[in-house]
Order: sequence, then structure tokens, then C-alpha cells
Amino acid sequence: MNEFNEYVRDCFSEAGDIVIKSMMGGYLVYFKGKLIGDICGDELFLKRTPT
Repeated sequence: MNEFNEYVRDCFSEAGDIVIKSMMGGYLVYFKGKLIGDICGDELFLKRTPT
């Protein structure tokens, strides 16, 4: 886990449980068990569609 991933986790920590899993060179971000986005390098991409 890198520094940016920890920053993302800290930003969402008040909303609830965030899980960040390594996947194919990047990371997937889950909230309450549902995929909400991904991290590529130092960029966070959030889904705009309902999960």
C-alpha cells in the first residue's frame, strides 16, 4: 500500500469502512462491499453509475 492509498483511505474514513485491494497494477476501492472506484498511480477515479 502506498502513501496515496493511505491518503484516500483517510479521506473516506468518516464515511465508513473503505477497502483498497491490489488489482492488475492498480488498486480497486470498495465501500460497504461495493466497488466505487480505482486508483491508478496517484489518481483516484470514482464510478458515476449506481453500484
